[in-house]
Amino acid sequence: MFPTKDLVFHHLSRYLFHPANAVWHAITAYYRAHLAGADQLVGIQLRVFHEETPPVAQVVLDQALSCARREKLLPAAGTTTVSTQAVLVTSLNSWYYERIREEFGGGVHQPSHEGRQRSENTAHDMRALTEMYLLSTCDVLLTSGFSTFGYVAQGLAGVRPWLLPRHPWWEKQPATEVPDPPCMRVPSPEPCFHSPSYYDCAARKDYDDIGKAAPYVRRCMDVSWGTQLVNGSSQW
Repeated sequence: MFPTKDLVFHHLSRYLFHPANAVWHAITAYYRAHLAGADQLVGIQLRVFHEETPPVAQVVLDQALSCARREKLLPAAGTTTVSTQAVLVTSLNSWYYERIREEFGGGVHQPSHEGRQRSENTAHDMRALTEMYLLSTCDVLLTSGFSTFGYVAQGLAGVRPWLLPRHPWWEKQPATEVPDPPCMRVPSPEPCFHSPSYYDCAARKDYDDIGKAAPYVRRCMDVSWGTQLVNGSSQW
């Protein structure tokens, strides 16, 4: 049914997900107003799991910009965004958007900045879904590790993002410096499944190299125990 194993979520989501009219209107209206004229769209999805003190936020920003420049996704320092490129920033915090816009000019956009996650708030969830779909229109993506928001965007887009490693929420200390390298290209657009069952439930065994038992499954780059669908030829 799925000859390309790493596009299962992409095809199923596009077939089965049907945003409400209000959400679809928000997606199309924002896209036409801010993104449609660009030849290239760069999506930057920033999720932080610790208190965003100024030092923490600065490391997150520096990591994203370091990745973008290293992979030549954004212009080098001292230049401005070319008129045919647009940058879409999604984050609960507007500070990242403001700093990126200061550096690259008017081609940088952020649809909303909620300040904090509001679970089970319908209006908040609708805006989140809108931004996932907007990210999925981007040609290239930078996404945050451990973030299901980013997973859905990359799956809808069917593109392999550059992943920004994150310290998970249960670790008390956030990152204090930009990792080297600042990002990694994931082997598949498929979302990472954070809670997989044991491969052999009766024996209660786990498999570090699960690909030997299931050729189209690999451990996730950001969640060591998670699993992800890949093509059989995909390499880390």
